[in-house]
Amino acid sequence: MLLAGNFGKSRSTDESDPYRLSPRSDTCCDHPMRPDGTSRTEPTGPGESHVLRRRWPLVVGRGVVALALGLIALAWAGIDEASLLLGFGVFAVVAGVLLLVDAVRIAGQQRPLLAAEGVVGAVAGLVALVWPSPTLSVVVVLVGVWALASGVLETAAALAQRGQSVGTYVPVLAGVASVGLGALLFVRRDLDLPAVAVLIGAFLAVSGGLLISSGLKLRAMSEG
Repeated sequence: MLLAGNFGKSRSTDESDPYRLSPRSDTCCDHPMRPDGTSRTEPTGPGESHVLRRRWPLVVGRGVVALALGLIALAWAGIDEASLLLGFGVFAVVAGVLLLVDAVRIAGQQRPLLAAEGVVGAVAGLVALVWPSPTLSVVVVLVGVWALASGVLETAAALAQRGQSVGTYVPVLAGVASVGLGALLFVRRDLDLPAVAVLIGAFLAVSGGLLISSGLKLRAMSEG
């Protein structure tokens, strides 16, 4: 009887204990679920949601410009060096300015990396826009240097945000693709103008799609 009494008292005490672990307490750290059953990561607070709401239009804007100019380069069969460099210049300037605005709106290790990438893009774009009578070698060198520098900075910026709520795989893919483009342009110096135009157009189209996907993800996260 004494044991039974103690057991009942212990059970009553446990049930009234506000710090008692519930049977499903091990799921407290699981990611919330969407209606379709897939998991998602929420912003850590109102401040992060505000930052994401300000960032996603910039990312999508870069993606739209890249995708549009990439498709034009792919569809323009008789494109010449001046037109190809002009299209790249427009993209690089617009993307560079948007990156600089994005860098101002965030904090942390990403800020200097995004700012540096924005400066590289804006400078490369301005040089492309003002270069008189460009040759194929000028296109290859200018786009190649930009692609290598931009790709390294974009990959570093993506890796710097590890542990945050925003996934890193999309910007890492974009950065790796940029480095790959730059390396290919310098390694295959025997490529003719149509091949170079296809490479640049394909890169811009793929990069634009990745940026749009990343921006839409930021938008979904900002809306919770």
